[in-house]
Amino acid sequence: MEIFKVAGFALTAAALIVLLRQYLPAYSVLALAGAAVLFLGAFAAAAAPLAAWLEGLGELAGREEFACLLKAAGIALVAQNLQELCRDAGLGALAYGAELAGRCLVLTAALPLLRQVLERLMLLMQ
Repeated sequence: MEIFKVAGFALTAAALIVLLRQYLPAYSVLALAGAAVLFLGAFAAAAAPLAAWLEGLGELAGREEFACLLKAAGIALVAQNLQELCRDAGLGALAYGAELAGRCLVLTAALPLLRQVLERLMLLMQ
């Protein structure tokens, strides 16, 4: 049961961060960032079979298009996590910057798809 490991880690990290926030606020931000990195690392290891399955699915759907979608989804997830970290640290302006950067990077990653859609629309209009 992987969910119990995740829940245990999250509760332990939350308790540690709350204690640190009371007594050593500067270190609570570092502990929060470290917990997030460890959590994402564990998630990446657990998601390896899903990534392999998606890679096989990508060959059916078109390699380049599917790669663009996966890249955009990954950027969105990392940007959202970074935004929440900044917001929890009380850095609203930095959280907004992380969110804006994530949105711009998602659009940049999706540009090849947009180009293909526009090319196909132009062919249909001719």
